[in-house]
Amino acid sequence: MSGELVGTHAFITGGGIGRASAIALAAQGCFVAVTGRTQRALDETVELVREAGGTA
Repeated sequence: MSGELVGTHAFITGGGIGRASAIALAAQGCFVAVTGRTQRALDETVELVREAGGTA
C-alpha cells in the first residue's frame, strides 16, 4: 500500500470495473464500501479488497 489515499473513503457499485476500482483504491489506502446485486459477488469483492491490503 503506497498510502496516497489513506483516510479517504469510496462507495463502489457493481462488479467488473467496480470490483477493479475497489481493489485499486484499497491498495492505495482508501476505505471502500461495496454493493452489488448478489451476496456472493459482494463477498468475493470484499475478500479481494482485503487481499490487496484494504478495508471493505
